[in-house]
Amino acid sequence: MALLSQHGKEMYRDEYNFIYTLNGKNKDDSKLYWTCARKKTCKARVHTVDGQVLFRSDVHTHGTVVSRVPYNAHILYCGNC
Repeated sequence: MALLSQHGKEMYRDEYNFIYTLNGKNKDDSKLYWTCARKKTCKARVHTVDGQVLFRSDVHTHGTVVSRVPYNAHILYCGNC
């Protein structure tokens, strides 16, 4: 599920409830590259196309906490919600 943070930044929540921030896009904007929102301590990354995860790298160094999603985050895209 793609979200928009209170600061206007794109975020992504995967099926395991980990939160990622947008790190980049390919040339035609069809593939999005995301890094874990806790990027200072966690190196996990995902690549998505149309909200579906195509690639995962690394294991998260922390647990998932659904309540950490900002209460005022706006849903941009929800594949199978």
